[in-house]
Amino acid sequence: MEEAVLDRLAAKSLEEVIIFVFDVMTPLLLQGVKRKGVQVMIDRVGTVSLFVHDQDRAKEFYTNVLGFELRADAPLYPGASARWVAVAPPGAETEVILYLPDENWEHYKQVVGQSQALTFNVTDMQALHSDLKAKGVKFVQEPDKQPWGTFAIIEDSEGSRLVLVEQPKE
Repeated sequence: MEEAVLDRLAAKSLEEVIIFVFDVMTPLLLQGVKRKGVQVMIDRVGTVSLFVHDQDRAKEFYTNVLGFELRADAPLYPGASARWVAVAPPGAETEVILYLPDENWEHYKQVVGQSQALTFNVTDMQALHSDLKAKGVKFVQEPDKQPWGTFAIIEDSEGSRLVLVEQPKE
């Protein structure tokens, strides 16, 4: 196979060979590099933790108000009163874990309801704003258009502030 590719390339102009290398070979080579473990070891954000007072109330807010998927709801560990509650926007890779601090997480109780700088990208701020307002969501900052995008800040069921950002339309 390699000889056939080389024979075909030999009959091409230098410009056609360069285009072939950049358009066809570069992505294939990069895939090979990733498979061999040469890539950066951290390749995505898996979860973001959000500490809450009431997991059921928070789960209700994120699934029924924001429309997130419920990915998991199971005991955090055997005998725990807290659960592993994972939610995420439909199709998203990164999950938001709604943690209830228990005796093992006592030091996190102070951050419940405090800004934890969680930002969600949105596709239509105006439509989302109308929908969330109709559902009674508190807007701490109404949508504000800036050169870098339109942002708003809402408060979830636990008092945590969430930033919503719509990228500017090209």
